[in-house]
Amino acid sequence: MEWVKKHYDGIILLIFALVAIGVSGYGLIQVFTFADLFVDRNSPKPRDNNIRQAELASLERAAENLDKKPKWNTYEGSLFVSRIYILKDNQLIDPMEGDTPLHPPVPNDWILKYNLDYSRSDVLEIDPDNDGFTVLEEYRAGTNPNDVNSVPPRWTKLRMKEYTVIPFLLKFSGTMDEGNTFSINYIDEKTKQPDPKRPTQMVSKGEQIEISGQKYTVVEYNPKKEVDPNSGLERDVSELVVQNKLTGDKIILVNGKITDSPTVYVSLVNLIDGQEVKNLKIGQEFSLTADPETKYRLESATENQAILINKKTGERLEIPRE
Repeated sequence: MEWVKKHYDGIILLIFALVAIGVSGYGLIQVFTFADLFVDRNSPKPRDNNIRQAELASLERAAENLDKKPKWNTYEGSLFVSRIYILKDNQLIDPMEGDTPLHPPVPNDWILKYNLDYSRSDVLEIDPDNDGFTVLEEYRAGTNPNDVNSVPPRWTKLRMKEYTVIPFLLKFSGTMDEGNTFSINYIDEKTKQPDPKRPTQMVSKGEQIEISGQKYTVVEYNPKKEVDPNSGLERDVSELVVQNKLTGDKIILVNGKITDSPTVYVSLVNLIDGQEVKNLKIGQEFSLTADPETKYRLESATENQAILINKKTGERLEIPRE
């Protein structure tokens, strides 16, 4: 430190000398390169004074983008808190951007669109708007699960509660007094022979017979004969018409032949309001309390399902067993 103080003036002169040398060197470099600035001007190559056409395509695209409203994908959350990830099958899934559905077959963006709780394992089974339809049913129908006025078709909540087959096995054995009294036999379902436990019924027009709890009235007799193609002999094929007192269905009994014409009854129930449509027979029409304007017809039925026809649209509807 003492040495610096003692030689202070010499140090200052040395610094100034170094600066002066640097400035002089820079000036010499500028002098030697000054002529290079005029190389292009003195070049024998003619100058291009044409104005180049601007690239309008990129400018037009930029102008169009300025006119468009920006679309922002926003999600509730915080800049300082990570989005929720769901662990499924040992894989972390981002419900907001991931392609893997958390609750198949419903895509994640549909669940997010209606602000449903995707973290719930039973989210597809809940009913947010209390209209009687689950989230899954609303998704399949394309309706809003949060709007009570946006509902799937009402018939999708119908179930077949009962399926009943009433057997009808009778044999018309002719008339002994030219159409005043008729002989009818009950047929055993297993042997297909006259039932020995039930005697032959002798009935007239207007009288009733009972089978499987159903009452039938004798309403018409049509005497007929035809020639047997094998023997060439004439045979009696007269018809006796009986009518179900409850349903109004008519059944034709042919002389000498067993008539097997069971009656099918179906009972339906609406799972939403509990409405029951009882004892529907094939061809019968009905409507639902929740939708009285729409008429349905029972087209057919088996033990496992009933087939309805929408009278307005003609659509064929399958109703499963409850």
